[in-house]
Amino acid sequence: MKKQLLLCVFLLGYLNLWTQPTTFNYQAVVRDLDGNLITNQELILRLSISDIQETIYYQEEHQTSTNEFGQIQVEVGGGTPLSGDFATTPWGLAQLLLTVDMSMDQGTTYTNLGQSPLLAVPYAFYAASGEPGPEGPAGNGIDTVEDNGDGTLTFHFTDGSSYTTPNLAGPTLEAQPGNLIYHDSTGWVGTDAIKIAGSNVAIGTNPAISRLLVHGDINANIDDPIFEVKNKDGNVVFAVYQNGVEVNVDESAKDKALKGGFAVGGLTSGKDSIVQYFRVTPDSVRVYLKDDTTKAQKGGFAVGGLTSGKGALEYLRVTRDSTRVYVDNATKAQKGGFAVGGLTSGKSGDYYMNITEDNYFIGHQSGGQLNTGTYNSTLGYQSGYSVYNGNSNSFIGYQSGYSTTNGEGNLFLGYQSGFNNVDGFYNSFLGYQSGYSNTVGSANSFLASYSGYSNTTGNLNTFVGYESGFSNTTGTANTFIGSYVGRNNTEGNYNVYIGERAGFMGINPDLNVFIGYRSGYEVNTGSSNVAIGYLSGYSLNDGIDNVFMGTNAGYNIEDGDKNICLGSNAGNMLSNGNNNVFIGDSTGYSGGSVDESVFMGSAAGKNALNNTENVFIGYQCGYHTTTGGYNVYIGNRAGRDNNGGNNVFIGRGTGRYVTSGVNNVYMGIGAGGDNAEGDNNTYIGTLAGGNGVSGSKNVYIGNFTGGGAVGDSNVFIGNFAGYSESGSQKLYIDNTSTSSPLIKGDFNSNCLQVNGNFYYTGSFGACSDARYKKNIQPISNALSYIMKLQGINYYWRQNEFPDVPFSNQKQIGLIAQDVEKLIPELVSENNDGYKTIDYAKLTPLLIESIKSQQESIEKQKLLINELVKRIEKLENN
Repeated sequence: MKKQLLLCVFLLGYLNLWTQPTTFNYQAVVRDLDGNLITNQELILRLSISDIQETIYYQEEHQTSTNEFGQIQVEVGGGTPLSGDFATTPWGLAQLLLTVDMSMDQGTTYTNLGQSPLLAVPYAFYAASGEPGPEGPAGNGIDTVEDNGDGTLTFHFTDGSSYTTPNLAGPTLEAQPGNLIYHDSTGWVGTDAIKIAGSNVAIGTNPAISRLLVHGDINANIDDPIFEVKNKDGNVVFAVYQNGVEVNVDESAKDKALKGGFAVGGLTSGKDSIVQYFRVTPDSVRVYLKDDTTKAQKGGFAVGGLTSGKGALEYLRVTRDSTRVYVDNATKAQKGGFAVGGLTSGKSGDYYMNITEDNYFIGHQSGGQLNTGTYNSTLGYQSGYSVYNGNSNSFIGYQSGYSTTNGEGNLFLGYQSGFNNVDGFYNSFLGYQSGYSNTVGSANSFLASYSGYSNTTGNLNTFVGYESGFSNTTGTANTFIGSYVGRNNTEGNYNVYIGERAGFMGINPDLNVFIGYRSGYEVNTGSSNVAIGYLSGYSLNDGIDNVFMGTNAGYNIEDGDKNICLGSNAGNMLSNGNNNVFIGDSTGYSGGSVDESVFMGSAAGKNALNNTENVFIGYQCGYHTTTGGYNVYIGNRAGRDNNGGNNVFIGRGTGRYVTSGVNNVYMGIGAGGDNAEGDNNTYIGTLAGGNGVSGSKNVYIGNFTGGGAVGDSNVFIGNFAGYSESGSQKLYIDNTSTSSPLIKGDFNSNCLQVNGNFYYTGSFGACSDARYKKNIQPISNALSYIMKLQGINYYWRQNEFPDVPFSNQKQIGLIAQDVEKLIPELVSENNDGYKTIDYAKLTPLLIESIKSQQESIEKQKLLINELVKRIEKLENN
């Protein structure tokens, strides 16, 4: 029981107007918020008598309980006083109010049930103690009455006057049993318009064969009433016509709930206590049943027929646990069921409800063409009207399944749902005009108003949502879920669209999967596409084999094929590109006609327009590349600003600020990062060429190699090698940023400098093939040159030349300037102006000098030998 949500309708009872009243009765009927009676329930009533200023004069309490009808009755003034004195209540001084509070938990909490004004009570109680008023004047009364014998009477009054009445005798009427008499303008006449026979009464017919029989005028029109009840405004409240009964309820009348509808009830012992059993209001129809009766026949709602025996045959029975309709199967077909119909001028009637063992038809002309069909259930005007041999159909709604003749296993629910279905089977259409045009299509499921409206022969479709699949005619095995989804599809097959207006414009597409708000919205004949995400593949027209996943992914693509766009706005503006893979937020966002490219990473290739065969992998890789093609960028922001082509940038920030460079290979974090326009460079290593703002045709290998170099055609090998070199055509091999590396070269002068010891175990040769030489002449006077050279010992000036890796050991050699004066061919000058000696070229001079010396020795030897011979000859002689 809903103890905290009580709604009680209290009715003031009658006043015990005894000679000296000391109490008055109070009655009420108690209901909960749902209108159910609260019966046999103990409760406490707190009654308060106050004026309109809420001054309480008296308050009392009653321990009571409701009876089996939910009623309570107490005597006001007879309860347990809580405050004030009932006998001294000022009944005559002001308008008093009775306030009622009720508790159903032994006084713990009270629910206020409102106030009622006390009308008759104050006067009755005041009369017991009030002063009598002044005596009025004496009146004139009747003293005697005299019958004059001629149909008149004479009245004699106490004041001596008299009055004689007109003749009271009426005309003589013939005795006609059952007649009534009435007085017209001339006198009393008899009539048989109302016929009475014992306790029976008939109006408009004779004899009176029932308690009340009313017969319409045989000359009446179809709209003429037989019986009418009108309200004070002349509006019809209840009327019986030639073909029906009309009960009208004033919906605007909200002040009195009992009269603002149509109700059948029973009276209780209270003054206005009406227990309702049947009630019709604008918002509901209710039948109230008394559950606690001990008599089975009254414990529910039943419609039955009388038989010649003692008992009755039930046809309709409603009880607490069931509702039953009893059908006599042994009678003729039209009577072997349960039917409700209307009368016509012909012999047969139109059925409104026809229930048999095999079919249940409820609704005007529902199932009207039935032949052999079985196990059909219909509900609604002309629902299943044309069912002929169809079986196992369920149609609910106005003209639902109207044209179905032989279809089987269909479920149509909604106004004109499945209206044109003829032979289609196992369809489920739910919603206003869902599947309206379907004729033979089968195994379809349409859910929502206008879903599958135009489908005629399409099979195995599932449309869920307002106007989903609206234009589909022959399309098969489609699944459309969402409002307007696939609305214009006519012949497309095997599509799956999920999301409001997904695939909206598609006419003949096949094998597409669109999931998301307006995904694939403009698809025309495109097939085998997958678009998942808000507006993904929105403009897709004739493209095939595309995959779009993410908000706005592939939004503008129309005719492109075999693209994969994964990520929010991936390939958003791509229109006609083919064979692309875009993975990441905004990858390939601006792509117009980009082809055969791979963009992976947030915003990679975002502004690409008309380029081809690019591979961008990493955050903002190739971000501003609009037309450059054949690039490979791997790493966050690699090639971010470059618009050139044929580059390979691998590593975070490689080629970061390159704008128009071409044919470059940058590998390593930040490699070539600042070289804006350089081309044909190869940088390998962290920040190799990283700070150089220009330079082309360079090869840098090693971390930070050529970091700040700006020249062209340099080769730097080793960490920091050539870091600050600003010239071109240089060779640096070292692992520091020194300007005097271990190996240094100049390609312009073909000069190679080794700043250190040089060891080798093989051969080290100079080019000397005669085929390379011309104007060959022997060296003359070589010994004279050698004789003029001065060999020296020395130490390098290390402190003055800290960048040159000089040894601190004692050295041996020549002075270049001295040699240059004698033999300039042996001396060269490096790019810094310092002179060098090619000691290897001294060898030819030394050879020629030795030969010259040897020749002199041989001559001396011959001369000595000749002299020896002469001496020996002299000695022998």
